[in-house]
Amino acid sequence: MEKRFNREEELLGRLLKESGRQKPSAGFKMAILQQLQEKPVVKPYQSLIPKTAWIWIGLALVFWGFGVYLLYADEPMKVAYDLKLPEWNITLPKLHFSQVMLYGIAFLSLFLLEIPFLKRWLVKQRSI
Repeated sequence: MEKRFNREEELLGRLLKESGRQKPSAGFKMAILQQLQEKPVVKPYQSLIPKTAWIWIGLALVFWGFGVYLLYADEPMKVAYDLKLPEWNITLPKLHFSQVMLYGIAFLSLFLLEIPFLKRWLVKQRSI
């Protein structure tokens, strides 16, 4: 087995000597450094709906409200919201918890609230 590996190493060594090392072009290093140093151009925030569109939307709403006011200005406002809902006589049983039960519920809820924060902390620790 060792003879085989020694033979392969000799062949690889000969091939490397014959081919020689390739040398990069003269400006290769500088080109790479310039690409690394260039920072991406940060575009300023541009809203999806421009400011002039919001102005037109606001003006349209104002004119719509004014038009509705003029349309119904001579009629008195009537509130016709007489919703007659059925009266339900439902009595729910009163729950009585002992002090120990209340403490248990409080600690369980705090524990369940703490799980997402611990998970985020662990993810941050693993990524460092």
